[in-house]
Amino acid sequence: MKTPPVCRRQTRDRSSPQPGLQGLDRDSLCELLELRPDCLSVCSRDSALDSGLDSALDSGLETHLVFGLIQESVRSHLPQPPPEQDTDPQRHLLAVQAVLQEELNRLAPRFNPELMRVLAQSYHRAVFRQMKELLLQTCSFKTCFPLLDWALTEYLSLFPRPDLLRHLDLVLYSDWVQEAQDKLFVLLKTEVSSQLGRVLDKDKQLLSCLSEEDYQETYICVIKCIDAAPAVAQKISSELSLKLFLLNLHELLGFIHSYKSHCLEILTKAKSSKPELVTFLKIHKTCKEIKKHVQTKAREESLRTVSETIVSLLEEIEAFTLKILLEVLTSFIEVDVGAEELFHGQVLALSGRS
Repeated sequence: MKTPPVCRRQTRDRSSPQPGLQGLDRDSLCELLELRPDCLSVCSRDSALDSGLDSALDSGLETHLVFGLIQESVRSHLPQPPPEQDTDPQRHLLAVQAVLQEELNRLAPRFNPELMRVLAQSYHRAVFRQMKELLLQTCSFKTCFPLLDWALTEYLSLFPRPDLLRHLDLVLYSDWVQEAQDKLFVLLKTEVSSQLGRVLDKDKQLLSCLSEEDYQETYICVIKCIDAAPAVAQKISSELSLKLFLLNLHELLGFIHSYKSHCLEILTKAKSSKPELVTFLKIHKTCKEIKKHVQTKAREESLRTVSETIVSLLEEIEAFTLKILLEVLTSFIEVDVGAEELFHGQVLALSGRS
């Protein structure tokens, strides 16, 4: 978004007395709005904003002129969003918040209720034009979430007077919130799916566990992945957090299907090879920890169906792992009578890991 030409005049000392609206001419109103007298852009009349404005004017100024000056003041005061795509919006939102609070408080003693309504609605519409643009530029959960967070937790509180809040276009607000939530879900689905895919790829490439980190990495990364966004969203609302966790569970279900195929391939090959005991223990431990986490966190009724399916799949992998382990052990002992002692020694060495 290009920054429009600046029409603001130099800010005067705000501690000095300011005139009321009655008796104001165009130059005085421009000074009150911190505009140059010659800067007015051509503005179309907006019936949603200036309805009843004629009766609010005691100055003799034409309605469209006052409306146009207010619109120009909003354009000149409101900070422009960063031009780069997918930029962290926090700094910009704080700047918008500061301007909105300052201007509404500064002009409240000088404007009657109808004019304050026009001023508030003008800022409201301008802010959400920016919010729509920022939402379009957002390409990640990291930059989308702060927009939704600010809209839900900060924005409406910037209009402390009930009469101003009552006259805002709240349909515009609620429509944007819904669009932002929809986009947040799409971005999160894509990101979680990608992250879980990378976890699975790394697990496939790990041929043996050389450290405790190798042994634990898969289930730790999976749990962190499905918990991160819901934990952040909890500060906005538990309902949003629950929806995000449900989305993540569905992505986890897809991961578990792929992980099951991967494990069955490894375990089937183990029948005809000499697998390390730690391979069996790692698969069993991974399933056990993910299952325990899902059972602990997914207690809401809306999560039950998907969580029970996940647990069922994990239990199938656990059972098949133990079945193959016993078959391999039986075969191993039949070939080498001394293997049983060796096996028990490995179990004792690795028991702390499982």
